[in-house]
Amino acid sequence: MSTVDTDDCVDVQVTDCDRETADTVFRALRRAFPRGTEEVEGTGAGSGASRGNGRVVWSLVVNTGSGDPDAIGPPEDSSGLGETVEAVLYGTVPPVRRVRKALETAFATEERGTVPGEHEVEVRLRLSGRATPD
Repeated sequence: MSTVDTDDCVDVQVTDCDRETADTVFRALRRAFPRGTEEVEGTGAGSGASRGNGRVVWSLVVNTGSGDPDAIGPPEDSSGLGETVEAVLYGTVPPVRRVRKALETAFATEERGTVPGEHEVEVRLRLSGRATPD
């Protein structure tokens, strides 16, 4: 888990997916916070770092100081995500809530757990595409 630089930043890690699926998640966050996303050197958006268990972790830091999580809507394609992925959000509570809200607007979400800390919180979500109307 990396440490974010400011109180407005949230570290977002996506696993259990390929690069294209991670990019779909990160594009949704960039639409919500257009001037507030930054690649993390070595594990930034578009690159992955392999953990000891063989899982690839895609990572992005989102600065929630600007943007509107309500304004993004669902992703451009009809299903959003081709597969179900795990997302871990880490930061102080208000910014994590904003990133979570943006992800809930864009994708179907299921909470998989929350770990409170003294000043930060970690939230685990399962993201999937929304069902398309027939």
